[in-house]
Amino acid sequence: EPGLWGQIEEWLDGALAAKFEEGSEDAKQVARMTDWGAVRDEIQTLKEKVGRDWPLGFCNNDLNAPNIMQHVESGKVLLIDFEYGGTNYRAFDIANHLNEYAGGTEDGHPDYQLFPSQDHIRMWCGAYLSEYLGTSGGPGVTDGGGVVGADEGDVDALVAQVGVFAAVDHWYWGLWAVCMATIEGNEGGFYLNYGEARIRQYWNTKKAGGS
Repeated sequence: EPGLWGQIEEWLDGALAAKFEEGSEDAKQVARMTDWGAVRDEIQTLKEKVGRDWPLGFCNNDLNAPNIMQHVESGKVLLIDFEYGGTNYRAFDIANHLNEYAGGTEDGHPDYQLFPSQDHIRMWCGAYLSEYLGTSGGPGVTDGGGVVGADEGDVDALVAQVGVFAAVDHWYWGLWAVCMATIEGNEGGFYLNYGEARIRQYWNTKKAGGS
C-alpha cells in the first residue's frame, strides 16, 4: 500500500493547524500561499486520476542531486538518504526527481525554467523502461537478445503518470515545508519560501493546462 496519500494528509493537517505569530511576516506568507480551504479537494482530484494498476515499488521519494551518488571509477549510481523512503508509486519517484531539476533545496527558491521539457521527460522515461525491461527479463524491443527500447505505449503511459505525480509532488513538499517551519522555525525564510514556491508552481502548472 503506498504511503503517499497518508503522508500528504498528515502534512495537510499539520499545515492547517500551523500557528504563527499573528500579523507576522510568516503568518502573512502562509495565508497568501493558497486558498487553504480548497487544498483537500485539489488533492482528492489528483488522487482520482491515479490508476489502481499504476506500478508500486520501494521508492526513495527524495531524489534530489545530493542523494544520487556515482562511483568515479565504476560509474555505478547509488541512491542514499531514505529518510522519506517507502512503498510508493514508481512514477512519483520519477516525477519528484524531475521536479528537483529546478533546485531550491538550498535557498528555498526553485527555478522552474530548469524543469525538463516534454521531450526530455519522454527520453528519460524511455531510458528507464528500457533498462528496467532489460534487467528484469520482461518484454521489450530486442536486438540480438538485448532490450534496446521500450514499447511506445508503455512510454506514453509512464509519461502521463509522471505528469500527474509532478503535480502531486508540489503538494507533498509544499505542505512538508509549512510543517517544518512550525517544527524547526523559519529562520532565514527557507521553509516558507520553498513551500510557497512549490504550491505556486502547482497552481501555475494547472492554469497552463498541466495536471
